[in-house]
Amino acid sequence: MARSGAPAGRLGSTWGAEAMFVTTLGAQRWVFDDLKTLLAKATPARSGDELAGVAAASQTERVAARWALADAPLAAFLNEVVIPYEADEVTRLIVDSHDPAAFAPVSHLTVGAFRDWLLSEAATPGALAALSAGLTPEMVAAVAKLMRNQDLIAVAARRRVTTAFRTTVGLPGRLAVRLQPNHPTDDPAGVAASILDGLILGCGDAMIGINPAGDSLAGTVDLLRMIDDLRLRYAIPTQSCVLAHITTSIEAAARGAPVDLVFQSIAGTQGANRGFGIDLALLAEGRAAVSHIVGRNPDSLDAAGVARAAIESLAENFSDGVVAPALWGALLGLPGIALYKAINTADSMIGHRTPRHAAFGWAAARLDDFVNLPASRLAALLIAWPWATLTGALVIYVVTIPVAIYVYHPKTAAMRAAKLARKA
Repeated sequence: MARSGAPAGRLGSTWGAEAMFVTTLGAQRWVFDDLKTLLAKATPARSGDELAGVAAASQTERVAARWALADAPLAAFLNEVVIPYEADEVTRLIVDSHDPAAFAPVSHLTVGAFRDWLLSEAATPGALAALSAGLTPEMVAAVAKLMRNQDLIAVAARRRVTTAFRTTVGLPGRLAVRLQPNHPTDDPAGVAASILDGLILGCGDAMIGINPAGDSLAGTVDLLRMIDDLRLRYAIPTQSCVLAHITTSIEAAARGAPVDLVFQSIAGTQGANRGFGIDLALLAEGRAAVSHIVGRNPDSLDAAGVARAAIESLAENFSDGVVAPALWGALLGLPGIALYKAINTADSMIGHRTPRHAAFGWAAARLDDFVNLPASRLAALLIAWPWATLTGALVIYVVTIPVAIYVYHPKTAAMRAAKLARKA
């Protein structure tokens, strides 16, 4: 792949020695000086492009640009980068991460022929997945300019992208909905009312995502904690996001706010990203700031791995958060619950296999494993038994629910506190 804007020479009748793209409509010959100009002229009419002076001057010129784009070789996008490699970190990321082996099966195609291939039976889900690392954003943008909405939908439907956190999104035949409870002043009470209204309508399983009116750290933290409290109180299986600037989300996570997801608008060039106040290093920092919510590197997981990790996390949370406290509460009362939660919290905070936590972290993790040993076995039985027999489900319902009510009921807690006070 070339790392500058220098042309690679003549490649076919539509790409001249000076990297010009030429086509003829009727009696008029249209010439587009470079790839950047060709892409801009082939784009559907947009007011922003017109204000910037890069849009096609007429619908005829736009059609001519699309005709020339259809004849342009896909390889042209590797020989002529739109933004110089030396001057733009986004270009360097695209060039350095490109996979020539993945690109090889379509390297001989033009943009128009690539469109036809995408709509053919050859473009199977497996073929699309294998090809993804070989395409650049400019290639994808170019072919999209030649496709109708129906074409884009048809191709997108073949590429399954499944992701999971508290809920799983992207499964065939499923529709997930984002709940967006915005408020003009970011009032938590108003946001909470909108959330409950949306949940009643069955929305929010994909995400509860708020576009805040402001970008203050205090307001972001208040909204995050309010959503998390609401989610926990009503056991809502979803994830949340306050779409503040990434620097605000990073600071909120550093202060212990329950940050599930970090959002940031990004652009295709280093200069445009600078206008958002971000760069690639800051995006990596934001990803690292929320990676603590899972116990593994999500980059290493495929769709099946994500599903397995979600099931494992759910089972672990059931054992750690429900069964173990109930078990130790039944055995030792409130002191048992307090002691267990202290050990479990220590494992969550310092029980990591890193040089920083090597000494104390090892002890916290092993102690947490020990106190969870009986609870984890009981949790496995509680999960498996109802699926095996109806009797098991009835027994769990009749026995476990009253025990949990007894352990956690405020009256029981007050009675135990009074008993401890008398002993003291």
